Amino acid sequence: MSFKFIIFYYYLKYKFFMKINSKEKLELFQKKKIEKHLNYITKKSKYYFGYKGKELKDFPVIDKKVMMENFDEMNTVGIHREQALEIAMNSEKTRNFKEKYKNITVGLSSGTSGNRGLFTVSDFERAKWTGIILAKLLPYFILKKQKIALFLRADSELYNSVNSMVLKFQFFDMIKDYIGNIKELNKFSPDVLIAPASMLKILAENINDVSIKPKRIFSCAEVLTKEDREYITGKFNMQIGEIYQATEGFLGYSFDSGQGLKINEDVLYIEKEYIDSGKTRFIPVITDFERKSQPVIRYRLNDIWVENKNFGGIFLKLEKIEGREDDIFILKGKDSTEIKVFPDFIRRAFMFSSEEILEYNVIQKTFGDIDVSFIPGDSGEYNKIKEKIKENLLDLFSGFNADTQNININFSVYEEKYRLTKKRDIKRGF
Repeated sequence: MSFKFIIFYYYLKYKFFMKINSKEKLELFQKKKIEKHLNYITKKSKYYFGYKGKELKDFPVIDKKVMMENFDEMNTVGIHREQALEIAMNSEKTRNFKEKYKNITVGLSSGTSGNRGLFTVSDFERAKWTGIILAKLLPYFILKKQKIALFLRADSELYNSVNSMVLKFQFFDMIKDYIGNIKELNKFSPDVLIAPASMLKILAENINDVSIKPKRIFSCAEVLTKEDREYITGKFNMQIGEIYQATEGFLGYSFDSGQGLKINEDVLYIEKEYIDSGKTRFIPVITDFERKSQPVIRYRLNDIWVENKNFGGIFLKLEKIEGREDDIFILKGKDSTEIKVFPDFIRRAFMFSSEEILEYNVIQKTFGDIDVSFIPGDSGEYNKIKEKIKENLLDLFSGFNADTQNININFSVYEEKYRLTKKRDIKRGF
């Protein structure tokens, strides 16, 4: 079957024919898909061969490190790690992403979680993924003329193969100068704009030079903070949606910031590892029952999901992606116990410190040493803002009953991050 036929088939299937209208039907659908998927994977993957006939709960929980260490045995298409790495690295160096292993596309994840990973996806899987994501994100029916602009770290030959008389994709390489990209973007005039939050912010900062009028704008690849969302929304005068796409698959999406993220449970099965007493924040363990070339079975993400408990729908809804697990600060309490401070609380401390803060980085180096750097606005008073940040952070930690007498908050010069890296403003470094 051709790419375009597969895309159109899955577009129609997920747009019109997926009749999941209750929790019971969703659970039954997932159960059948998982059983069929595990039966296939245990036949094709050496790593999972010994789990044939077992239930999902009997499979091991893995992470990126385990997946990379067992890459050769885990994938079902016979590609070796060194082969895949050579293809992926060559693509990154040449910025030519057409090279494949047989019909398998190979790529690199950006490695912000501490372990750079390889991913593989077959032509069929890529076409299927495109049909599903278009069914969920396109503003109009697929046969109506539409143009999609993608600002990404790496191109994919898939987009060129999808281009037709009605559907046009254009890739904008983020390694290139943003001024030239803006000129090309204006010329392309997309109906849908997809870009990382940091790139959307650059476009918003240069809004007087941006003449496009898209129907939908989506942030992808990075956590979209409340501050950035409000800034971008204000400049473009429209709500910003989100695409939650990772190496592990197309996880979720929203059309605007007020609706939260809808998780694609018609493609994924989610297990929740709660990390707070209120059972709101959790680390997801995901099983993608549509992905075969590189199985994603009970894969533990490093992200912190915050569930929307008030949502009464069928599919899981998230209030937000709060950050990564290693963004959680761990402090010593007055009774020497360990205290967790979630990144959202730290962001609020900065928000209440000054409206003049443009960018900031916060790194916890040890239990008692925290490094802060920031850029004040043109009218911002650096020393005054610095003292306010310190005061608010110590008040925050004190409210968690931390031993603030042994916490040192050190300020250093802010270093702007290279544009190809994901925006990470808060991180625990140990």
